Amino acid sequence: ALQPFSLVRVTLGRGSREWRFTGAECNANVYFSAKDRAARGALLKLAKLVERLVVGEEANPELYATVHDGFVHLAHDGSDGAFLVVAFRLLAALGYVAPNASLATIADASTTGAALECMDPVLARELDRSVSHALSVSQL
Repeated sequence: ALQPFSLVRVTLGRGSREWRFTGAECNANVYFSAKDRAARGALLKLAKLVERLVVGEEANPELYATVHDGFVHLAHDGSDGAFLVVAFRLLAALGYVAPNASLATIADASTTGAALECMDPVLARELDRSVSHALSVSQL
């Protein structure tokens, strides 16, 4: 159940020095259900980005929802545009992106699919610049 890219429900218990798994139930594996090679590549890129940016143990339901939606969406649409939207929404949820009126529709969209519906070529270029800038400034 604890394979990479598995969507699981886990039960954790706090040990004397670390967290311990006490149970796990696998619901799906997005990597194995990915549509094609491009989708699997986008999933790998997102996993590496999450690993770089997300640290700590605090609960963050908004971040979880963003990452979960991103993985599920990228399994079906591994396009560069979809990855860019997911990366931007992740950076926005973590506070790495400064508020921007023109990109607010992307950051505030309920799902990645809804954000992609708002995309046009001008917005895509601005989104790309914003993601690149946030990643370079974060120095991660």
